[in-house]
Amino acid sequence: LFFNKFNFVSTIHNNPFADYKFKYGEVFGSIIANIHKICLKRNPNSYIAVSKSILNIYKEKGINISCIQNGVDIAHFSKSTKEDKNLLKSKLYIPLNKDVFLTSGRLVKSKNLLTTIKGFNKFNKGDSILLIVGDGKEREFLNSFASESIVFVGFTDSILDYYRISDFFISSSSKEGFHMAVLESMAVGLLPLL
Repeated sequence: LFFNKFNFVSTIHNNPFADYKFKYGEVFGSIIANIHKICLKRNPNSYIAVSKSILNIYKEKGINISCIQNGVDIAHFSKSTKEDKNLLKSKLYIPLNKDVFLTSGRLVKSKNLLTTIKGFNKFNKGDSILLIVGDGKEREFLNSFASESIVFVGFTDSILDYYRISDFFISSSSKEGFHMAVLESMAVGLLPLL
């Protein structure tokens, strides 16, 4: 009865028809995705997709929801000066003479970080460093492929500092609804490599 007094809105960031199969397997993932679909069809006005690509996936399934695209507060995610960047690098023990590549997020299979690590190891000529910000169940596995130019930062509440010391942002994710980290990194002035 308590919940009947309020209207709720939920944002949709994923494609359950692909993501659940990837996470739970073909059969169980399909079952969960269909339950998800039934729930959404019951009250489509309560759900908002965060990107047009997510909106189109749901429309193809006969679910008519709304879309409000993600955005970034550019006053908060702003470029830093070279001096500020170097101060932050020193504070975080990052060599001043290295190009900094950054990737962030959960360390899970769908983020495809092994591709990022292998690609970085292959093309790095010793003049760059890769920072991996985030944590997850694949950390130990991924660490076994890392060279000494790759740093696992772990979880942080100060992601903005890592954006500001970096030169490039890498995302090799195999599934993303609308990658907020790419938007944030671009607002700070990083070149995205997708």
